[in-house]
Amino acid sequence: MARLKLYSILIKFSLVIVITKFIIMSRKLTRDTDVCREKLKQLEMRAFHKLSLNSAHTPQKRPYLYERIYGLKKSADRIKGDLVNVDITDYRYYLIEPSIDTNLIYESTLFVFVQSKDSNREKRKQIRETWANRQVYSDYHHNPIYVIFAVGLAPNVFISNKTDPILRDVIEEADKTKDILLLNMMDIYDNLTIKGFLTMLWIANRGFQSNYIMKTDDDIILNMFAWFQIVKKIQMNDIQCVLVGHIWTKPPVERHNKYKVDQSEYGYQTYPSFASGWGYVMTRRTMVTILEAALHLPFLIRDDPYFAGIIPHLTGIPLVSVEKSSYILFKSNISNKEMSKIGVLLVHVSKSSNYTSVWNMFLERRNYGRENTEGQHKDAVPVDLWSASDVSTQLPPEWRLPKNISLISSCNESPLNVTWRIMV
Repeated sequence: MARLKLYSILIKFSLVIVITKFIIMSRKLTRDTDVCREKLKQLEMRAFHKLSLNSAHTPQKRPYLYERIYGLKKSADRIKGDLVNVDITDYRYYLIEPSIDTNLIYESTLFVFVQSKDSNREKRKQIRETWANRQVYSDYHHNPIYVIFAVGLAPNVFISNKTDPILRDVIEEADKTKDILLLNMMDIYDNLTIKGFLTMLWIANRGFQSNYIMKTDDDIILNMFAWFQIVKKIQMNDIQCVLVGHIWTKPPVERHNKYKVDQSEYGYQTYPSFASGWGYVMTRRTMVTILEAALHLPFLIRDDPYFAGIIPHLTGIPLVSVEKSSYILFKSNISNKEMSKIGVLLVHVSKSSNYTSVWNMFLERRNYGRENTEGQHKDAVPVDLWSASDVSTQLPPEWRLPKNISLISSCNESPLNVTWRIMV
């Protein structure tokens, strides 16, 4: 009996020791986490302060952003260990920058940034040889297009801080082509918002003359002849603030697949209507408005609903929608006949070997257009106004701009009064 009582006392004493140590470790972990987040916040602010909008307001961000912009949600001890080797005063988000020939960029030039992976070298090559080839547009009065590729670091490279063969290839490619923006961030699907933000931030801070910006991906073939007409339409009507693309109407928030967003990050069941990330055009003022608004909002890990839906909804950026049928998901048996039924703005392809065949179809359609007057042309892209003020979706309180925020580049203007009919 005495022995059982002794065992009971020893067990209780051991539990007290374990609980005490756990409390001490928890408090230490909390302190370390706060220190690391503060350091990561400094890294984040070094990128944000470059956006010279003279805003007197301090950006408010959710804590998880500080971890995501660094790369991964890691334990406090792991982050602390990584930060030992980071010189915050010399931290750079841009490891390699494109060498831009400003003599080729005019106010009417469409500046295109392509989201690309480090391993997709062949896709970038095919794009340079097709729709991004400036020689194709030599008969234009001014150079109508300038293209760069935004590339991040593979997870293994970012974590190990060591150069792998693919990264060496990217560095060699960038040195040769001068069109790669290599970002110092982990290039994973959940970081696409960070990738898009840093890319647009870079464009905004370079002072290019171009008033028109386009976002697309490296598995997209663009019918640039049609997109140029959209830009021309915006320019002729002196529209300062607009975003043009195919608009998804109040799409549901995915919770269980590749596009999933946790309830804790976005608690609403639908997004405001947003433009497809396959390709959309915006004015420079639109881009700056998006960047400035992002300083005052939590980030969403899904970039297209965020940049082309939530922020336009909050800031009054007008959305102009093209028909869904003008965006084609590539099929192996796609034909000229199928493409001639509608005005095709872009084609989503699965293999780089398909790029040339699709592009040749676009060239044939262009030649067809040259041989027909505008009145006889059968290929037209119906484009309808989708005003942000018409969107009835109400966002949760945390996804609204503070009432005391006055955006320098606000797009809250009178609704567009333009009849859109883009001839391809």
